[in-house]
Amino acid sequence: MLLLQEFNIEIRDKKGAENLVAGHLSRIEREDDPVPIKGKFPDEKLLHITTPTPWFAYICNFVAASQFPPEASRLYKERLQNDAKYYIWDDPYLWRLCNDQVIRRCIPDTKINSVLQFCHATPGGNHYGSTRMAKKVLDCGFYWPTIFRDAYQFVSTYDKCQKAGLAISRRNEMPQQPIPFFEAFDVWGIDFMGPFPVSNGYSYILLTVEAIATKINDAKVVVDFLKSNIFCWFGVPKALISDQGSHFYNRAMYSLRHKYGVVHRIATAYHPQINGQVEVFNREIKKTLQKMINPSQKDWSQLLEDALCSHRTTYRTPLGMSPYRIVVIKQYNLAYDQAGKQRKFQLQELDKLRLEAYENSRIYKKKVKRFHDQQILRKEFQVSQKVLLFNSRKLHSRWDGPFVITNVFPYGAIELKDEHTNNTFQVNGHQIKPFHE
Repeated sequence: MLLLQEFNIEIRDKKGAENLVAGHLSRIEREDDPVPIKGKFPDEKLLHITTPTPWFAYICNFVAASQFPPEASRLYKERLQNDAKYYIWDDPYLWRLCNDQVIRRCIPDTKINSVLQFCHATPGGNHYGSTRMAKKVLDCGFYWPTIFRDAYQFVSTYDKCQKAGLAISRRNEMPQQPIPFFEAFDVWGIDFMGPFPVSNGYSYILLTVEAIATKINDAKVVVDFLKSNIFCWFGVPKALISDQGSHFYNRAMYSLRHKYGVVHRIATAYHPQINGQVEVFNREIKKTLQKMINPSQKDWSQLLEDALCSHRTTYRTPLGMSPYRIVVIKQYNLAYDQAGKQRKFQLQELDKLRLEAYENSRIYKKKVKRFHDQQILRKEFQVSQKVLLFNSRKLHSRWDGPFVITNVFPYGAIELKDEHTNNTFQVNGHQIKPFHE
């Protein structure tokens, strides 16, 4: 009878004399029967209907009939007897007196998912988190022992809630990977700033640690800048670092790199930390210009050189000196300084100064990495794992996907595959989270 309590059925006994139709059909004689009668019956286990036993079956049997489960240990019987005092059997339901002195109906395992679905996804559920949803189940008058655990599992695997979860933060970042140390001018980061209010026809700033004002931001401007301001002044670098902008990633840039043998490293989308040195330079130049320009903001192109001079001659903690000194091997000559005989000795200090700068930079980056990695949540991803990708658009799901991981690179980059289009692309591990099915 316990198995039938979840169904709303009524059994009525009808006398054979009153059930004339059934009695007539049972007495009709059939002369030919094409189906032979089998003398043997199949194994009774094949016809056995298997139904899950409710979690409260043993409690119900004890409360209703004082029966213990067969082969139960003495310790289990004591625990069952102790727990049973909180339960009330009121045919056909079992009720429990909870800690808040409210009597709630016990729900069998087969109904748990439907109750959670109702309390979470219906208009009254409002897609709240697991704790609120569990309390809502209790407020509805239902009970089972694992409410909070099941609510957490339900919310964690609910598709829409996963895609509308919390935005990424610094704690979700991958372990920091400082750029390796190179000789001066071997690696250059490059980026565009703008558009700004038009100043003498200029709207953009192209930066590499050097900077120039430009009227537009296209591939021709970038190629001309690299040739005239980098390659001809500081020599051909070994590598360039930039974002995925069309002004950096194009056929003209490919021809230039192929001609001079320069490696181009592309930063993953929405992760400017890969080109961190240029991003820091962007921020400093913006702050400096904000303090120097007029309220009309029309003179920033004229003041750009002054802002660059301030940047070059300012002491940098990672280097232990100013960028100007590591390049020209002497202090900057201000208006009151005079060039002296010490210039000959400063030239001899070139290697010493640069080695000192490299060592200072290595120590500083090591400290920053150690501090950064202590603040983040460790994440590990595996090939073939399904993940969601962060999307910052408003009024849309914050997370897109799921996508399948096809490759895990050693420095935080993850290659994803869209199962619908079979397209693959790379992102930083900071922007993804596991997808729970």
